[in-house]
Amino acid sequence: MSPLFTRATYRRMWILLAGCLLVAAWIACGGVEVATPVNPAPSQPTPTPAPVEPPVEATQIAAQPAPVEEEAAPPAPAEAETPPAAQPSGQAGAEWTIMLYQDADDEILEYDILVDFNEAELIGSTEQVNIVSQIDRYRGAYQGMGNWTSTKRFYVTKDTNLKQITSPELADLGELNMADGETLVDFIAWAVENYPAQKYALIMSDHGAGWPGGWNDPAPGGLGRDQVVVAQLFGVDGLWLMEMDRALEQARRQTGIDKFDLIGFDACLMGQLEVFTALEPHARYAVASQEVEPALGWAYASFLLELTENPGMDGAELSEKIVEAYVTRDLRILDDESRRELVAQEFGFSGETTPEEVAEAKGRDITLTAVDLAGIPQVNAAVDTLATALAKTNPKATSQARAYAQAFQSIFGEETPSPYIDLGHFSQLAVELSRDSGVADAAEQVFAALKQTIVAEKHGSNRPGSTGLAIHFPTAQVFGTADNFGYTTVAERFAQVSKWDEYLYFFHTGQAAPTGYSRPEAAPVAAQPQASQAPEGISEADWEVIQNDIATLENAGYGPQEIPLLLALQYGYPLDLVQYLVESGVFRTSAAGRAQLAAGLKPIQLTPLTLSAEIARPGEPVTIQTDINGDRLAYVYSFIGRFLPREAALLIEDIDYLAADESQTIGGVTYPVWSPEGVSIEFEWEPTVYAISDGTNTVKALFEPVAYDAETPTYAVGGTYRFASGGEPRFAKMYFRDDAMTEVFGFTSGITQAVGAPRQIIPQAGDQFTVLERGDDLTLPGEQGREKYVREGGTLTFGETPFTLETTPAPSGNYVVGVIAEDLDGRRYEQYEGLFVVNDEAAVVDGFRPYVSEELGFALLYPENWTVEESLPQGTVDFFDEASSALVTFSRNSYPDAPSPAQADSQAIQEVIDALNQTGELENLQFLGDARDYVLGAFDGQTIDFAYDLNGQPYFGYAVAATPLEGTTYVVLVSALDAEYDDLADEFDDMLYSFDILISGVSKAQAGPPPPDFAGELFADDFSDPASGLISDESEQAWGRGYYTAAGQYRFDLKPAPGAIYDYYPDQTLPADFLLQATASFTGAIDNAYGLIFRVQTGEERDDFYTFRISGDGFYTIEKTEDDELLPLIDWTASPLINQTEGEANVLTVAGQGDTYQFYINGQQVDTISDDTYGEGTFGLMVDNFDEAEPVSFTFDALRVGTPAR
Repeated sequence: MSPLFTRATYRRMWILLAGCLLVAAWIACGGVEVATPVNPAPSQPTPTPAPVEPPVEATQIAAQPAPVEEEAAPPAPAEAETPPAAQPSGQAGAEWTIMLYQDADDEILEYDILVDFNEAELIGSTEQVNIVSQIDRYRGAYQGMGNWTSTKRFYVTKDTNLKQITSPELADLGELNMADGETLVDFIAWAVENYPAQKYALIMSDHGAGWPGGWNDPAPGGLGRDQVVVAQLFGVDGLWLMEMDRALEQARRQTGIDKFDLIGFDACLMGQLEVFTALEPHARYAVASQEVEPALGWAYASFLLELTENPGMDGAELSEKIVEAYVTRDLRILDDESRRELVAQEFGFSGETTPEEVAEAKGRDITLTAVDLAGIPQVNAAVDTLATALAKTNPKATSQARAYAQAFQSIFGEETPSPYIDLGHFSQLAVELSRDSGVADAAEQVFAALKQTIVAEKHGSNRPGSTGLAIHFPTAQVFGTADNFGYTTVAERFAQVSKWDEYLYFFHTGQAAPTGYSRPEAAPVAAQPQASQAPEGISEADWEVIQNDIATLENAGYGPQEIPLLLALQYGYPLDLVQYLVESGVFRTSAAGRAQLAAGLKPIQLTPLTLSAEIARPGEPVTIQTDINGDRLAYVYSFIGRFLPREAALLIEDIDYLAADESQTIGGVTYPVWSPEGVSIEFEWEPTVYAISDGTNTVKALFEPVAYDAETPTYAVGGTYRFASGGEPRFAKMYFRDDAMTEVFGFTSGITQAVGAPRQIIPQAGDQFTVLERGDDLTLPGEQGREKYVREGGTLTFGETPFTLETTPAPSGNYVVGVIAEDLDGRRYEQYEGLFVVNDEAAVVDGFRPYVSEELGFALLYPENWTVEESLPQGTVDFFDEASSALVTFSRNSYPDAPSPAQADSQAIQEVIDALNQTGELENLQFLGDARDYVLGAFDGQTIDFAYDLNGQPYFGYAVAATPLEGTTYVVLVSALDAEYDDLADEFDDMLYSFDILISGVSKAQAGPPPPDFAGELFADDFSDPASGLISDESEQAWGRGYYTAAGQYRFDLKPAPGAIYDYYPDQTLPADFLLQATASFTGAIDNAYGLIFRVQTGEERDDFYTFRISGDGFYTIEKTEDDELLPLIDWTASPLINQTEGEANVLTVAGQGDTYQFYINGQQVDTISDDTYGEGTFGLMVDNFDEAEPVSFTFDALRVGTPAR
């Protein structure tokens, strides 16, 4: 079988498999009813609408508290009147039974849920309103109100004492798992049987997590019967959304309830379309929050008072009352004594406040929505229409809308942007950014459905883009983790009735996905059905309709990948029918062509940083500058990091947004607007960092920006929260605004990261917060160590003084300053440069002081009790310890005859050997082994160990030589008594580790040695023979063409933005140790990428390989394929070695030695990686054009493969 036929067969297989993947991911496998008549109804085009405004009713409910005198406030405890008491037995004629399912088995929430119970007691049950509670408490936290730890049931009766529970206890059930659906079913069945009523409301309180569910219960422990990914993520059982759905169905069936009149979640993050879709069959109305809820929870006394005064109200009116009362009418804000206690605990303020002041402060970050669940099917239908429109528009605009949409707290960690975004605001942004009439029409349907469905909505001033419902739109990293964290399994009902999950799959894996990796046809042939007759089971009439619809989509420019998805999304084909058509080969194409990656956009690239100075001092700020290019830029951050003197770690000291020159505001949310032509970034840094003061202690902390807001920025500090009352420590985040702490949120999982369901903590006197310091673990290779270093910093104690933000001098030492560019999918691209800080205002850190020699051009840290002696005319500096034998000597030399830095280092080491041998005072001098590689600061060098006797005592030492640039070699001599050396070794290491040069323009990523010579040649291609192994076809394809030229070169001509094209030699295999080299150049669009692929693993579903590519504007990258994506091993990095002139040649070389690979550009090494994912395999070429307007051509010549000389 010929190689060409093998690849063509594979590509035909790929089309089939790709279609299956796009469809099968959202089809439940089973019997396929292929005889189902087809009645496609494609959407008709509509005119471009006027600019879309958000639905007024859905977004303009005031976030500011209403005047207290106008509120239907609950009575003060001392003045409450007692309505007719209800006995703890069912009132057959009751209008309402309110079921409170209160999972307080958590040290964060226990006290707050008990306060909510007391608020309900302030009103109590009446003849028309039964209030019953099942409440589970935590062992070892709050010890008031009876201090039990089991699960109990109560009939809530009137009681004006807010510190005690006096309602009749009906049952002590022992320790129950409130995270078990059966526990919920049993509670509902008990309540309905014993307290029947005309209408039922179920209000559930605990931690919420959005579509995963919530209601975690650490006792009795375990992960529960449902083996879902989120249980593993949280490390605790939860009442997962599909389990809740099943439980409500079972409870309704068991009790005969048609629908609950209201289901409310007094929990965080549950105001999502996925959640409301799960509730739609079970209730008429629902109330939930898109965002984290404050510890106050709901204003129970307020809305229960209104209900008992007007029990005839329906679920809609009750849901409105809950939203209206939220925060502004909470008893802990309206009651003077309760407010004083709340303000003292949360704000550390002991003065007088008004309800309006506290409500405004507490209400800035809130959201709450009441929903008519009968409207949820219309919302889902509108979202389906929006998904279809988005599938046909520019994915960059969709990515921008997702990146800039109003976002809410993430439960999936802090490595990627939150996937929880506001649906209405996202739709507004999609209209504005896409300028697509189809998207505008679809968004209007979303707005109309939201307006019809949302009964009431409230949001604070810091959530201006909230319109009532959130939706899950993850970045590629979240989507690709454990099948989107089991999204379609847990949000099961939503996945069944909505096409949003299909759209997410298409967005992240389809041909148009900007970050996905796939291998469709390079030159798609019209997706004509291969069979002339209808597949078995499909009538001729239906077959004719199918053929016409396929032809319509084909004529519109869609390929065989996209057509199956659009038949389902746009034309409404049954999913089992689309699956059958895919399996029947309807969408196969017989084209044989070069392999192609999905069309992408120019990656973000940053030029190397330039610094105005190499030393930063107080009052002498350093200016940092870089240029950023790329069309997917979302945010830009500044970065300050410090190398720790005694640990191999880079501590992150500060990160902050860098503002764009222009911005835009939509729906109250401001986002940056970057020039598509590139951005020049320049900012100043003076050596200061930030700290938290508790009034007694000041602790340095990393303040991370929460939202892009130049006027009132909010920052978060991560740490470990410990309760004075006991219980397990929790990871928590403190939030600061206007230099003062505003709130604390704890998370349910772990103590070092923000994973799991969050909830506000109200600090109590004696509680402690230990700041967690984070950074890069430099003992781990490459990206493995990124932000893996975590240690506890200082500890703060809550008391009467509020926590405040303070600036503090940055400690002296080695720093890294950087600029981070974040793309629309949350991926980050970085440039860093070293900087030395000399700060006499800062305290000595870890016992080290700074030393700077402008004359010799270096700086370092040295032990604070050592002595320094300079001999600058001789070019030396001695550091010694008068209390020991420690001596470290630095000198600066020059070896102008050395042809490379490595040879200069060798000459310096030999000079040290010769000098020591000529020193007559040294006896028994021995050099212990040969010189070996060493890194001085960040510079490659060499070292050699030696031992000698002096005055009858044995010494041990070593010499180091490093040449950071031509003509400048630093030599270090280290020695100490052999008996003292082990005790001094750490101080020696720390000194040399902190070494930094002060010579402007010297990069620490210095150019390396030349590649090894070819010892033998295994394969060569001068491209004079068109049969050498690559495909040659001069005919024009959809992407361009690739062919052998008459001049003996291989040439690719690429049209604008076709996607990456690659080809390989199918009959070749690389040995374990190899050299691969080719000469390449470009003409045309400069926004391009071209280079080599190697270790190519050919397969039936896809090819896997490594890449080494350069760009026309002077960057290189090293990647590998993984899970259908190109994963950067070395992200796009600027290199002055790349010739950027059109037509000028660049020689690219890859040297492989087992699992280690060195990369060379024009004869100098630029990088090294170690990776064992792929072995052996063949090699080839890859090209891409990111420019959407201009074509580009690439030529390759002199390709060689051989074994390296060693």
